[in-house]
Amino acid sequence: MFCEQSFLEKNAVLAPLENVLKATRHVSGGAESPKEASNPSVPLQDEPAVDEGPVIELPIRPRTLEQLLEYYSHKQEVMHPMHLIRLLKQAHGIIGQRAQLQEIQLVANLHKQLIIVGDLHGQLADLLLIFQTHGLPSEQRQYLFNGDFVDRGKHGVEVMAILLCALVAHPDSVYLNRGNHESSDVNVCYGFAEEIQTKYPGQSQGVFDLFQLFWMELPIASLINRQVLVVHGGLFRYDGVLLEHLRNIHSNKTIPLNPSNYEDCLLFDLLWSDPQDKKGRSKGDRGASSIKFGADVTDRFLLSNSLSLIVRSHEVAPNGYKLHHKGKLATVFSASNYSGKSGNRGAVMILKPDMQYNFHTFWAPPLADFKTAKGSKGLVKQLPEIKKNAKEDMVKQIKSTVYEHQQELYWYFANCDRRGLGRVTVPEWRQGLTDVLGLTIPLQLYQEDLITLDEKGLVNYPAFLDEYKITVDPKHAQWQFGTLKRVHDGLLSADLALRDMLRFFDLDGDGTVDVVELDRALSGMGLGLSRGQVRELLRGISRDSKGHVDVVAFLDSLQIKFTGKNCNPATKDTLDQLAKIVFRKRDRLLDSFISFDQNDDGRLQYNEFVSAMSKLLADDAIQVSNDILLQVAKDIDANQSGAIDYIEFLDAFKTETGPKPLQNVIQHICCTLYQYRHSLRKAFNSLDVNGDGYLSREELRNGLLALNSLVNDPHSLTFEDIDALVDYMDYDQDGKVDWREFVNAFQLVPADQLQPLTRRTSLPPVHHPSAIYSDQNESEEEAPERPPLEAPSSNPGGSNLEDIRLITSPPKRSQGMWGAPAL
Repeated sequence: MFCEQSFLEKNAVLAPLENVLKATRHVSGGAESPKEASNPSVPLQDEPAVDEGPVIELPIRPRTLEQLLEYYSHKQEVMHPMHLIRLLKQAHGIIGQRAQLQEIQLVANLHKQLIIVGDLHGQLADLLLIFQTHGLPSEQRQYLFNGDFVDRGKHGVEVMAILLCALVAHPDSVYLNRGNHESSDVNVCYGFAEEIQTKYPGQSQGVFDLFQLFWMELPIASLINRQVLVVHGGLFRYDGVLLEHLRNIHSNKTIPLNPSNYEDCLLFDLLWSDPQDKKGRSKGDRGASSIKFGADVTDRFLLSNSLSLIVRSHEVAPNGYKLHHKGKLATVFSASNYSGKSGNRGAVMILKPDMQYNFHTFWAPPLADFKTAKGSKGLVKQLPEIKKNAKEDMVKQIKSTVYEHQQELYWYFANCDRRGLGRVTVPEWRQGLTDVLGLTIPLQLYQEDLITLDEKGLVNYPAFLDEYKITVDPKHAQWQFGTLKRVHDGLLSADLALRDMLRFFDLDGDGTVDVVELDRALSGMGLGLSRGQVRELLRGISRDSKGHVDVVAFLDSLQIKFTGKNCNPATKDTLDQLAKIVFRKRDRLLDSFISFDQNDDGRLQYNEFVSAMSKLLADDAIQVSNDILLQVAKDIDANQSGAIDYIEFLDAFKTETGPKPLQNVIQHICCTLYQYRHSLRKAFNSLDVNGDGYLSREELRNGLLALNSLVNDPHSLTFEDIDALVDYMDYDQDGKVDWREFVNAFQLVPADQLQPLTRRTSLPPVHHPSAIYSDQNESEEEAPERPPLEAPSSNPGGSNLEDIRLITSPPKRSQGMWGAPAL
């Protein structure tokens, strides 16, 4: 439920986001994406079948289903798209004839039972076991599959192939309800779209669109003998809803995630709501528009519609099923050990013609062991390990949510921490997580895995909030260098203004100022930081017991200084002067370096270096003897080769300390991209008109700008952030960005597993004026003739975010396509 809560909360921006994107395409003259068209173009016609994977022969008969089940019991080769399309076409014709509220009759002496199957979520083993245990559909044995057939599990296509085949082979004995995962928005975010892309490269968009058409035709509820109502989610935010309303809901569309009218609210609640123990209605645990409903709501609905029972799915139950509201509402969930880590049993409900029912629970064995009896027993023996994994997963989800709300939690805890010690009590910690995150789970069950108490039994909340970080795939991490340098340079440029501010606000002359005053000062200095980023910057600066900040110490830690190992006391002053010049003249430094490189080998011999530095210092009216400058050259020449290359020169001048406040700014940007990954996925999917998985630089920018226009502080990005992301993400400079790679590049990891950031050695794009050894007329073939530009990392064991060098341009990768199949 954590994941869907995050999904609904972040997708609260999707409706306005899509409007912004449509306006963007209209202004730019772009075509509407076929994925947004009301009737997507899909390959409905038959084409010659190819004997690859399981084969579907026409006409589809009960024997076809038996053969398909036998095939998938032994191997799971991908069905050829033409066979899958054949199944979809046949099933579409059947399901299109059914009512939105389909009626199922269980007749005594004709039908023995109706088996109601809950969520399957692409878990093929559960479906195979259900058919193996209870038998195939027949005149006497009917099946109702209650939605959420795909997503999260790896075998959504195979599960759907079986269900489609069963429907076509037994049209009078197989029924399907729509779930909340039978919708394109959710499929794009939770795996089914990616599964289709992987299994059907080159044809994935047509297959995906055809599934969306099928979802839209599915009934939204089933009425059994006019006594039992089966829906995927639950009941409604309104009283007075009648079955007649359900019969006439317009559901042939993507499920509205932010319903704004009565009809859409009914459809949304039908697929997304959950029961609760207390009476009445309340905000749902799934976030955004979701609701929960109590026993009184159930009673009124049953009475108004002359019903005796409501059956629903949608929610993991430890035993596979659960009775609510004095037995008038039942949950059935059929994906055992959901997602491989929940530790729950699966269940089906078996309903008899007299409306009596019972549940059958099960553990599905791994597919590899499916044909052996030991499979199921072996899984039961693994129960302790499965429960342990389930607890670990819950802890990770809590920590992920904590990470996404760091600023709000820090503000809450800091106001509880009246003495400024960085500590809160355990009750304050629990209350903060409950109030800020909206958690309803018993935190005491997970407390020992979430926090370690100090000797006084208090919680170190800064350490707790910093336990997890976002790591970025190295291919997509290079923007961090440019962003770090932009923020760093901005702070150094504001040095004098900040020191003036210090003199104004430092009333007692102790060199510190109140963090609120520093917040105001930084926010008004045009540093290119959002309000949220300023607060993250401040969160990384150490404070005294009064909550005050030593501004001078912070600014001094940002100064560029000589950090080489070969520092001679006689040259220290000269090196410090050079460091200031290096920072101040960084935009012209490369030209000066090249102009003194007489043999054009990319390196300065000692005599060339002395001449170059003498000129730089003289421009600032600083006179230094050649003997001192020769010693400076030896100090900078780390490998004592007798010559200095440009990177070696720059590498000698860095910040002395690790700039944690600046790393916090980087993490703020990463956090926003991670938090809104589902919305970004939807936005980029919408902009990817031809479905090839690539966006132009302008499309990437439009997607980021559109999302950012709808995201409020503390999560918003700046235009400078977006420019840096766009510039660096096109790493091979072919004008295209693999947007799926980009969205998946940001992952939550423990802070001690944060990947070191290493600079790429290839040349930056030529559109940056300060690109190292680049010329706007220089061809790529000529580039490799230049000397290597990378110096060894000075911090191989830790994050190189501490290594702020004066290279301003995004590095360019070697040519090559990172192909992605179309979706």
